[in-house]
Parts: sequence; C-alpha cells; structure tokens
Amino acid sequence: MDGMGVTDKEGVIRYVNRAHVEVYGYDEKDEFVGEHWKMLYDEDTLARFEDEILPELRETGYWRGEVVGVRKDGTEFEQGLSLSMMDDGSITCVVRDITERKERERELERKHNLLRRTESLARTGGWELDVDEGEGKMRWTDGVYEIFELPSDHEPTVEEIITEFCHPEDEERIREAYRRLRECEDSFDEEFRITTAEGGFRWVHARTDDVPDDETEKVRGAVRDVTELKERDLHLLRRTERLGDT
Repeated sequence: MDGMGVTDKEGVIRYVNRAHVEVYGYDEKDEFVGEHWKMLYDEDTLARFEDEILPELRETGYWRGEVVGVRKDGTEFEQGLSLSMMDDGSITCVVRDITERKERERELERKHNLLRRTESLARTGGWELDVDEGEGKMRWTDGVYEIFELPSDHEPTVEEIITEFCHPEDEERIREAYRRLRECEDSFDEEFRITTAEGGFRWVHARTDDVPDDETEKVRGAVRDVTELKERDLHLLRRTERLGDT
C-alpha cells in the first residue's frame, strides 16, 4: 500500500495513513500530525521543491516524479511522489518506496555498460532477426552499431545490410545465405566485407548457432569485426609468397 498524507495550506501535516508512517520508518501517526512536511527531506531535495516542484504544483495543481526522502533514523530512500493541490491550498501526497526498483535499474545499467565495454574491446555484438518479416527487421546491441558506425536509434534490416553496406562482390553470396536461413535450410555463418556508414572498410563474421525450423519466429546471432585478422592473414600470405619466389 502506498503512503498517503495531507497537509494544510501552511504545509503542516494534518493526516497520514499507516503506510505513510511505515515508509518513513516512524512508529505512530502522532509523530507526523502537526509537523511540517519539510522534516521529511534534506536540504538538497528541499531546494528542488522550491525551484522546480512547488512552482509546477501551484501552476498545474499536480506534480509527479521521483525524489529522495529521509527516514526517522536519518537514512535516505528513493521514492515515487505524487502531489495534488486542492482549491484551499491543501496538498495531498502519495508516496511509494522505489528503492528496490531503482537498484534493479542500476544493476541492469551496470550489466549493460559491462556488455557495451566488452563488445567494444572484443569488436563484437549481438543481433536478433525476425525471420517472418519481409525485409528482415533486426535488433542490434551497441557493439553492432559500433561496427557499422551507425547511430543506436537506427532500425536496421537484412535487406539494408545487403544493399547498402555489403561489398558488391559479396552481395549475392550473402543474399543466398540469408535465403537458406529464412527457408530453414541452414544456419548463417558468413564472412563478408562492408563499407560502414562513415565510409570505413571492414571484414565482418556473422553467424547463428542453430538452423531455424518452421516454428521459429526470431533468430539470434553474433557479428564480429575480423578486419585485423583478415589483414594479418593477408600479410602472412604475401610474406609466404615472397619467400616462395626467392
């Protein structure tokens, strides 16, 4: 249950429910009633109230967002806060402790950042393909966007990759490999050359793990920038050829 409280036009708390008492770590409602609501926030948050929240509340009669509250023992917690101002100047507030949700969000962000850094270092990325969609709509991780030098809000398709980025000499082979994937004949495991959105030249290796079947709606795979490996192999080949000529 969300905490709920009501203040008069002077900001003095006149009512709180039991959940409101508990969310702030108090024992009794009497510890709230008759006190000013400002006791529930630190100086930084109070400054935000004065500069941002209260002006909007007075103008529109409503404010909703996230702030940091202070419990009875002095510890802080993140809260979702909804405020409504009545015609007489009194304010009704609804409070929800969102500490666990925010921590989950931060953990997901940490994992996302780790994945992004790992992909960047390994020059790799992941992708998902809608095999039933005509043009082959795809979803990419940040690593693939980095390889193709495209903005992260770009919505790629297989057709676009083949016609706009794939090297002309590789286009027919990649189109045929994609056809076999869509018709559940084979997995996709190909190396090909691309020209990035910024005009760079790269070799990439794209693959899926499994052959899809008739029930498959989405296929997932990985793509890796193998330009350095290709250049190293070419260098070794040329060196071997030179040695053979001597």
